[in-house]
Amino acid sequence: MNLKEFNISSLILRSAFFGLIALTILIGIVGVKFLAIPLLISGIHFYIFHGIVDYFESRGVHRAITTIIIFSVLIAVAYWFLAFYLPNLFEKVQPIVSEWSTKMDDPNFQLLDFNKLPVVSQNPELWKKIINPEEVAKMATTNLEEFLRGLVVMIPTFISWMIIIPIISFFLLLDAHLIYKTVISFIPNRFFEMFLMVFYRMNQQITSYLKSLVIQCGIMAIVASIGFYIVGVKFFILFGVFLGIANSIPYLGPLIGAIPPILFSILFPEMSPAIGSIASVVVVAQLVDNAIVQPVVIANAVSLHPLAIMIGIAVGGNFFGIFGMLLAIPILSILKVTIGILYHALKEHQII
Repeated sequence: MNLKEFNISSLILRSAFFGLIALTILIGIVGVKFLAIPLLISGIHFYIFHGIVDYFESRGVHRAITTIIIFSVLIAVAYWFLAFYLPNLFEKVQPIVSEWSTKMDDPNFQLLDFNKLPVVSQNPELWKKIINPEEVAKMATTNLEEFLRGLVVMIPTFISWMIIIPIISFFLLLDAHLIYKTVISFIPNRFFEMFLMVFYRMNQQITSYLKSLVIQCGIMAIVASIGFYIVGVKFFILFGVFLGIANSIPYLGPLIGAIPPILFSILFPEMSPAIGSIASVVVVAQLVDNAIVQPVVIANAVSLHPLAIMIGIAVGGNFFGIFGMLLAIPILSILKVTIGILYHALKEHQII
């Protein structure tokens, strides 16, 4: 082999090598984007349940047994929801969907009859200039169709997440101590003590915050469900749970949580209470949250500047939709705790 052939062969090998590295990085980036939400949700599961696993392990119960019991309970709840509650929900929704389809086929059907509203009936000509009912109906229908198409497109992703999240969560709970030992084995002796202190304080803060957040959402879901039941909202559990989960989004959460029951009340007034009744439930739930739940349950939660919260919600929603909005504040809080603790630790050890 002459020098020219050798150089060409070397060039091909180098190109193939760096091409393989580039492909690996590209796959890694795509994989991280796909796994971002499952990893975050699995991490939240870990911080919620690892205290239970650690407690029973200190009492002599193997981690695997406690982890299996926790997942058995979660699977049982999921099975009840999928096998009993969801079919019952579909059975109740089916007549509504059929009625809706029949109405949509009627050329005289109006999605929202603005003329029946008192404010509009008093000034019909003025409101016609401000709001065109046909345009509003068309826009609402278009947005609903786009939303449903988006849900259909997301179905394979949701199924993948339902498989991946339990697997990651299970092994995090089962082998967290092994992962921890593996990580600290790479820490130089100079930073070993600092790392242990930082990890302990960070873990304590994150666990406390996420548990408080879960308790807050649970209480809000119960309060809202009871309130919706009292005023006569159909599917009160579904709407109440959604409001409880949405409440984890500061400022915008109550508004987002109130949209589904209010929209249902507008579209099917004969099957729903007045919008004022639904709004009153949301207001009462917020009063309970602000006056009782937050001072007692989240007294030590991480505080964030309103501007940081709004930016976090906007960025999370832009990249990951509603999941990004739900997870934006916990992620920001975790980052704030981590950076704050790490900064003070580095200052104490005179590293910065």
